[in-house]
Amino acid sequence: MRSARVVGLMAVVLAGAGLAARPAVGQEAQAPVPVAADALPAAIDAIKGEYAAAQQQFQASIEGLQDEAAINKAYDERYPQAGPYVTRMESTLAGHEAEPAAAAGLAWIVQNAETDATRSKALESLHAHHLASPEILDVVRSLAWDPTPASEDYLGRVSREAPGRDVQGEALFALAQRKIRACMADPPDKSENAEIAEQLLGRVRQEYGDVASGKHTFAERVVPYFFELRHLRVGMTAPDIEGTDVEGATFRLSEYRGKVVVLDFWGFW
Repeated sequence: MRSARVVGLMAVVLAGAGLAARPAVGQEAQAPVPVAADALPAAIDAIKGEYAAAQQQFQASIEGLQDEAAINKAYDERYPQAGPYVTRMESTLAGHEAEPAAAAGLAWIVQNAETDATRSKALESLHAHHLASPEILDVVRSLAWDPTPASEDYLGRVSREAPGRDVQGEALFALAQRKIRACMADPPDKSENAEIAEQLLGRVRQEYGDVASGKHTFAERVVPYFFELRHLRVGMTAPDIEGTDVEGATFRLSEYRGKVVVLDFWGFW
């Protein structure tokens, strides 16, 4: 439901640079302007800031709306499209793709591109020039959720060719996550995707277990994914759990075996 969308907002202040525009909702992004290599970081931040500001202004314009139909209509008609900003970013980076600062702009294009062709072009530039950059990590992690076969091929290449073990591990882990999602509805006793996922998780644990990934190591991160793969797929017997009912009595899920049971898991993050 669009009314539940969370719009990521980023406030960017480029003091003295004269680059931070604040377009009104629905206003077109500014026309591309060639930049020198030394001005690249500020130009990239300016485009990202303009798009974030447009999103923020849109969010402010619908604040207080209660009618879901009106909210959906606003999103359909007035939500700032990324396309013009992506075009500006591409023009800004043209000829500067190998500059270290360009990695941030290319990663932003991957996250916001509206066509596969545009995304693929940015990915190839990142692969050619920035496999050792910090920005590649977030890109690799995002591709775990991208369903296109091209992204899977890309992750395979990164896992083999990236110079850093952290990037290699993230790419292999992203491939494993993709395969796990692909096999969740497969028969428990027959699934090629499940077999591949098991192998990939095993490689991540064996080859990159000591490498940090976020607040944990890969050895720690693969544990819940192994559990999900081996116990939580459709057709498997649900793991037994214990809880307390509204009257304070303790019960176990296994006590209801053979009956229709609806489990509602929720929490705060």
